[in-house]
This record gives sequence, C-alpha cells and structure tokens, in this order.
Amino acid sequence: IEFLEPRVGDVKNSKADNQKLKNLFPEIKPTTMDEGLAKTIEWFEDTKPWEKH
Repeated sequence: IEFLEPRVGDVKNSKADNQKLKNLFPEIKPTTMDEGLAKTIEWFEDTKPWEKH
C-alpha cells in the first residue's frame, strides 16, 4: 500500500450518524462481519443474479 499526500477537499475525519436508519428500521439488529458475509454469499448462491442477464 502506498499512501499519498492528502488532496484538496479530502475529508480528514468522518463519522456517519446512523440514528435515522435505526429509527426507520428498529427491527434490524446489528450483525457480525462473518454473519453478514455468510448471508451475502448465501444470497448470491440462491439467487444467482449474474444468470438473469
């Protein structure tokens, strides 16, 4: 990995506020990275979206 100097307009620090999403979808609970990846892989295997085009 080669790190370059910051460019004009680069954001130095960023933190998203996800409170609105939590309010809109209170039934959705946090998941681990492993669980999320497993669910994503399962979805791709089940739906095979690449075969629909």
